Amino acid sequence: MYFGAAVGSTSHLWRQKFPDGAPEQITFGPSEEEGIALAADGRSLITSVGTRRSAIWIHDAAGERAISSEGYALAPRVSLDGTHVYYLLARDLVLSAQGWVPSSAELRVVNLGSAKSDSVLAGVSVTDYDISRDEKEVAFTTKDRDGESQIWLAPLDRHAPPRQIARAGDQVSFGRDGELDFRSLAQSNELVRIKKDGTKRERITTVPVLDKLGVSPDGEWVIMYSPGADENARAGTVAVPANGGAPRKICTDECRVAWSSDGRLFYVSVHSGGSAITAGETLAIPVPPGKSMPDLPAAGIDLTAGVRGLPGARVIEHGAVSPGSDASTYFFTRTDLQRNLFRVPLH
Repeated sequence: MYFGAAVGSTSHLWRQKFPDGAPEQITFGPSEEEGIALAADGRSLITSVGTRRSAIWIHDAAGERAISSEGYALAPRVSLDGTHVYYLLARDLVLSAQGWVPSSAELRVVNLGSAKSDSVLAGVSVTDYDISRDEKEVAFTTKDRDGESQIWLAPLDRHAPPRQIARAGDQVSFGRDGELDFRSLAQSNELVRIKKDGTKRERITTVPVLDKLGVSPDGEWVIMYSPGADENARAGTVAVPANGGAPRKICTDECRVAWSSDGRLFYVSVHSGGSAITAGETLAIPVPPGKSMPDLPAAGIDLTAGVRGLPGARVIEHGAVSPGSDASTYFFTRTDLQRNLFRVPLH
């Protein structure tokens, strides 16, 4: 029997003698194989061999262009002055329920003027990160040898080494002044906050959390995806007030949320199609002056209605964008899979 299986970070071909032989891997290397067509004589097989690549792109008044070219780049964040973009450069990928995701990555920053890219945390493997609003610190998550997630804080000017803030936590963001918000994995998933000195760890809400997705620029709202986001125990993406109070529904499914750096635009990207807004599009919704959340329907955004019922909203034809320094500038990832057919001899 011949079959494909994802083990660790890549998908390869295996064989196993019927009915109770031991599985044996027959293809190796950084590329991945998909699909099997066995030759009639049994001496070879044909498979599709390829590699995944992802680049960071910018959309601005000059059009669209790539700003990274190496490896698998993702999770772009633009600096406040719009001159630099932080991103993760994945070393390897693993197959999860959300598809292929990085198991480890290097945090880098690229200068948009010179296109020069530098490492931010040399030698550190990062799974997620956030940059402080004053761009003096970076909060990030790593995993130890046992696979436990840990949250760290480091100065961006490297005048001091990173220091550990919490264990059994991930998806960290800068919250209100002097606080970090993250997903606690200690017992059951909880949305918690902690002081940057590692003290006063406390729960933000009793609403169950699957994923913590971001924090508003003023730190007053934390976005999360919950398996029971309302009284009817229906899943959805909600905004949780950091100082207590009832959550506000954003989407009836999981959607990615981001704010522009000035807080004037609220971006919502959906994760699945079948509606007026597809998985490759993003809603840009104006935020009223003096508020940090847009005026949304009580039941959340009706994705089947598109921009209807959302005054001033517009559709961006890219999914999961990272806002730039103005309404016309944003960043996104573009992923491709390069494949060719190869014959693999079976000895």
